[in-house]
Amino acid sequence: MKPDHPYTHLVVNPRASRLIWRIFLCPLLVGVCVSTSALGQAPSKNPEGFNASHGNSAERSQICRQFIDERLAVWRNRLQLEEWQISVVMIPRSGLKPKTLGGIRWDKRKKRAVISVLDPAEYRLPLREMLDDLEFTIVHELVHLELASLPRSEASRRSEEHAVNRIADALLKLDRQK
Repeated sequence: MKPDHPYTHLVVNPRASRLIWRIFLCPLLVGVCVSTSALGQAPSKNPEGFNASHGNSAERSQICRQFIDERLAVWRNRLQLEEWQISVVMIPRSGLKPKTLGGIRWDKRKKRAVISVLDPAEYRLPLREMLDDLEFTIVHELVHLELASLPRSEASRRSEEHAVNRIADALLKLDRQK
């Protein structure tokens, strides 16, 4: 028997429902989440030296490290991942999978995760674009972490990547409209 509607057979996973609620609906009802960095200061979307399009590698790395730490704190709060110990490491392109700019490894039992992002020294973009890309990578990998409890297979990997990219993009577009 053919269903009347294409979605009548859809079974909603309770964890997926909570994810959708936390990411999309809750912020709309409560307003924009305000977070503080680990230092207790409001995160800065415009770190010192931000307008410099170039600069030496050490300066860019320092600006990136500060920006990454601040934005990680914001997104951990928004995605309600505070119970996780999450760190970000900057690694050369050779340490990443081909055609990627980041990756994540996690231990669900210990609630620990390490996000790898492309080392700023290997970017050939102006600083603003590089920081935007680093933030996208962090949000993308955090969404993967949020989905970690769902079943995975090689067959579903491509679909998951597509969905994670779209969710990360939507979250960042909402954030940047402020």
